Amino acid sequence: MSGSIPAIDIAPFLDGRDKPSVARAVAEACERIGFLVLSGHGLDPAVVDRAFERSRAFFDLPRAEKDRWHPTGPSRQRGFHGFATRGLAYTLGEDAPPDLRETFFLGPVDDHREHFAYLPEAANAYAPNIYPDAPAGTAEALVGIYRAYERLSADLLRIFAVALDQPEDWFAGFIGRHFSILSSHHYPALRDCRSRASSARARTPISAR
Repeated sequence: MSGSIPAIDIAPFLDGRDKPSVARAVAEACERIGFLVLSGHGLDPAVVDRAFERSRAFFDLPRAEKDRWHPTGPSRQRGFHGFATRGLAYTLGEDAPPDLRETFFLGPVDDHREHFAYLPEAANAYAPNIYPDAPAGTAEALVGIYRAYERLSADLLRIFAVALDQPEDWFAGFIGRHFSILSSHHYPALRDCRSRASSARARTPISAR
């Protein structure tokens, strides 16, 4: 079907067996439909499973304990943000109920604050992370999945570069000090019909970027 989303095995690019074919397939998918499904990406299922398991354990903690890891000062995408305390619609200028979820945010694991110290506007983007010390292993699990996605992102940019007929490392110089955010969301079961109706409003989901 011409409108189907292609599934592309990128392992032949990553291991060097056939970089041109993978790059061409990715380029065609991006040009034709704008979406693609990846396999052979090298993400360790154990790392993914551990991140989900530890995230669930964290969100099962009492609210008062989770609030220990809520950021202070200006609004920052770091640490824990409680149920219905944020709303993506607000950033779009919409008058809408808050998002019915709780979230734990993790920013860059590497500390780039000194490099950007001359830019006060960068302070929030490079704010230090707030690492939970309970349940045991939660911080390590989140850092593990962050690093895995970080590596995959760099691999994808190498593929994109070749697809654009550029040197494979063409994007490398632009991502060394990125400020990507990992978001672990929890949508609790709703028992209030009014809350359930509020959650049904259309909004753009954000999970990682």
